[in-house]
Amino acid sequence: MGSEGRTLRMGSDRLVEYRFGAFTLDGAGRRLLRNGEEIPLRPKSLDVLRYLVEHPGQVISRVRLLRAAWPGVVVSDDSVTQCLVEIRRALDDHDHTLIRTLPKRGYMLDLPVSIESCERRVGPTRLEASRKRIFSKRPPSRWTVAALVVLALCIVATWWRAGIPP
Repeated sequence: MGSEGRTLRMGSDRLVEYRFGAFTLDGAGRRLLRNGEEIPLRPKSLDVLRYLVEHPGQVISRVRLLRAAWPGVVVSDDSVTQCLVEIRRALDDHDHTLIRTLPKRGYMLDLPVSIESCERRVGPTRLEASRKRIFSKRPPSRWTVAALVVLALCIVATWWRAGIPP
């Protein structure tokens, strides 16, 4: 089974998660956790990190990372660079000791990685995730507010024309 961006399955009901240092890469939910708290990463950055975590201690060329994270797609080398910047920021690897850059050769995750099996349902279900998005604490957009104001004015105008007091 290839390892480019896939979660390894152990048995039919088991998934694996990768533990390295204080971090866990949750294979089922595609999340990076530090001591149980989620660290937000873009999907492609997670793909690059997963590939590095699946190959700890190995020098991974930029071309291999491009093929793993963007299979069949032509992107610039800057895409890998941006992902690595985001990953290093998430791992607090400002001195480049966790993910080492080996000039003219590639990159290497310089941490031991343990692979542990976990239950299939690690994160919220799709329904729970959609409810979380629906009931977010983000304020409504201007368009939503404008539409509600227009709707309220239409209702008042309809009542006024019908002779119903508001």
